[in-house]
Amino acid sequence: RTQTAVVVKVPNNLLMEATHGYGEYPAKSLWGLDGQEKKRGELVKDGVSNLFGVMPLGHIYAGIEEMKDKQQTVNLVAMGLTAKILGKESSNLSGWDLWRLWWGLRQLREDEVEIVDLRETNAVIENSLPDGTLVYGIDLFRLSSYSERWFKDEELVNNSARVLVINTTKVAGLGSQAGRGLTTLGMHVVGIEDGGDDLVSTEIWVISGKLKNEYITQTLSKFFEVKPKVDEQIGARSEIVVKLGRDYQRRIKGDY
Repeated sequence: RTQTAVVVKVPNNLLMEATHGYGEYPAKSLWGLDGQEKKRGELVKDGVSNLFGVMPLGHIYAGIEEMKDKQQTVNLVAMGLTAKILGKESSNLSGWDLWRLWWGLRQLREDEVEIVDLRETNAVIENSLPDGTLVYGIDLFRLSSYSERWFKDEELVNNSARVLVINTTKVAGLGSQAGRGLTTLGMHVVGIEDGGDDLVSTEIWVISGKLKNEYITQTLSKFFEVKPKVDEQIGARSEIVVKLGRDYQRRIKGDY
């Protein structure tokens, strides 16, 4: 299929929800908070996941302030790769993964790399702090329409498996948040419910061993960081059931 890349530029002063219960921080401050708390990129990764509803597989820190074109995108990955070779903590990706990303970006034509500034969309809202500092908020409903266009995976769209999300925790809205992310990726979410046992760990149940090995289940496994299990009796409403546990709650909302 056609290979393309989308680079979304997030304003430094966009207020983002820092996961694990840290509250709102300007985007530019997430890296510093992450380093201070020794989270190894986890706050940045989960913050981006919450914002766009996607599942970042990795992060690269290269200190580039502005991304204007394809070449600067290639340069960022090259800097991350060089730092990795020199033994610096620039990315959670392996050297091999960084090289593949760098090589893949180099092969794309200029018109196959879309550079998007969030400030130029109608999803960003200007606000002011009490001291007059300009900050940006986000309209997640509007942003979802952009995210689905930028990040939807056609292989997931074309998979007919239906997904039911059940929030077993006491935190309201957790199921909707997870469902939004899965829908953004292109999955067919047929329901979001609250109830069941207050699970310690998130569970993914699929209706067959064949489905367990398919791309959609592998994607869910990466998204929730849990291995799927097979239950041929999970019901007629869906072929996949995701039961959110307290591990996902802590990752997104912190301890309650």
